[in-house]
Amino acid sequence: KEAFSISGTTHILVASGGNVAVLMAFCLFIFRFLRLSFKLALFAGIFISAFYVFVCGLDPPLTRVFIMAVAGSLALIVERKKDPFQLLIIASLFILIIKPYYLLNAGFQMSFAAVYGLAIGFGVRKNFFIRKNQFGISAILKIFFASFFAQAALAILLIIYFNRISLIGVVANIFVVPLASLLLPLGLVSAFFSYLPYAGTFLFYICSVLIQLMIKSVLFFSSLPFASIEIPYMTFISIFTIIFIVFIFLHWPLLERKKIAL
Repeated sequence: KEAFSISGTTHILVASGGNVAVLMAFCLFIFRFLRLSFKLALFAGIFISAFYVFVCGLDPPLTRVFIMAVAGSLALIVERKKDPFQLLIIASLFILIIKPYYLLNAGFQMSFAAVYGLAIGFGVRKNFFIRKNQFGISAILKIFFASFFAQAALAILLIIYFNRISLIGVVANIFVVPLASLLLPLGLVSAFFSYLPYAGTFLFYICSVLIQLMIKSVLFFSSLPFASIEIPYMTFISIFTIIFIVFIFLHWPLLERKKIAL
């Protein structure tokens, strides 16, 4: 547990929005493979995801991504433009109308902060990634910056709630998150084939290998020098300064007169 905290990968140990996203994508793939129409596959994926979110207790991160998935799917069906930031606002409004006290919930804050970092970080830098795509390195850059933007947006919350910020988290998540994303659908498939002796045994063996690989990766990154730093106490001025710096960094391409803004 300490190693996951130091390496900045604790988020993969909880039922999070990423789980719902992976589950939704997996359901779409399976139902499309079974030759169902796209809309029917989409509704089936939403229904299964709703069941998963309900079983997990309707936690804020899960509820957030489920509402975003439903809103995005409806936009897709009626052929309306969908934007991650707009979907995030819709999800936050819906949740806070029902349970306003979630605004002070750590899970709610961290879930929305991470997605906000991704939506803004990528949204205002579209031209940069389009240009880089010509050289075939766009996918690698997106994996790196996805971790970087999310960690930047989460920085102040990690300090406030855990008195620690991971310096190696950006790199560690590049290796650990893909493994965790692969394990969820593979676990579902393994459970489905568990009644078949040879197939089930083989699939669960692959799962165990991937889990061991993930744990060893986390232990490796957490053991590196200066993997994280502990921050026992921060003043209000310090907290505000970090929030301001992160905000300017995420929105930097939108600032036309950067020198004056700085």
